Amino acid sequence: MFWAVSDNLIQPDLFCHPFIFAAYNVKKQCLKGESALSLINVSDNELPDITEHDGKKLININIRYPSFDGENKNVCAKLSEFYADAAKEYCGFIKNKYLQKLIRSGNTDMRCGASMRWHVSFINQNVLSVLTDVYLFDGVNKHALRLAHNWRVSDLLPLPFKAREAFAVNGSTKRLYTDEICSKISSGEGGFIYLPKAEIKARKHFDFSKYYITPKGIAFYYEPETICAGKGVFPSFVMPFDGVEGLSPAIRHM
Repeated sequence: MFWAVSDNLIQPDLFCHPFIFAAYNVKKQCLKGESALSLINVSDNELPDITEHDGKKLININIRYPSFDGENKNVCAKLSEFYADAAKEYCGFIKNKYLQKLIRSGNTDMRCGASMRWHVSFINQNVLSVLTDVYLFDGVNKHALRLAHNWRVSDLLPLPFKAREAFAVNGSTKRLYTDEICSKISSGEGGFIYLPKAEIKARKHFDFSKYYITPKGIAFYYEPETICAGKGVFPSFVMPFDGVEGLSPAIRHM
């Protein structure tokens, strides 16, 4: 069985471009897995900035990204580099290409905002799962995107954990998962304001790659305004590990 998870991380004054990723957390975390070897410290880093043009403040920027430290120095260094590079790339995009777009459009009287946020949803000696939420307020509209990065952290290098490596990916499992999701939608669970024909939309827009790992199971999520109202709401549906078909041993034995 699934249960629904309300996951609204949006704030009205901080938004980000919907095509670049990073992550969010407001406190330093120390997350310990099943053994001392899995101890990884996760720290919050910030790139605050304000982009100006002709003396006007145009874009408030608040980019947060994680850095990692632990016994596996190589893995932690590569992960830290990955998220730091993403943060710098996004900041550069906002301060250059996006700023020039605003100037060309003549929309220099509007205040815009950009942000990145991160959250570790699961970690042990084998697997790290990080949610990355990206927001943009362009002066009129709010945009949001979530990506989940699932990593193998037991090797010399962190490797992406693709969906088909984590669980069975086929038509049968898609029907199984979407049947359960639709049953939750029809019963109104999760506290979401579901859109008309949400069940049909949930089946149409279900994406195996939109998953992350939690202590309770595998979570499948949808982008904002796909099946429910709310520009910063990412409806998620969690299936307990024992209900996931073809679950990878690396995850099943966590």
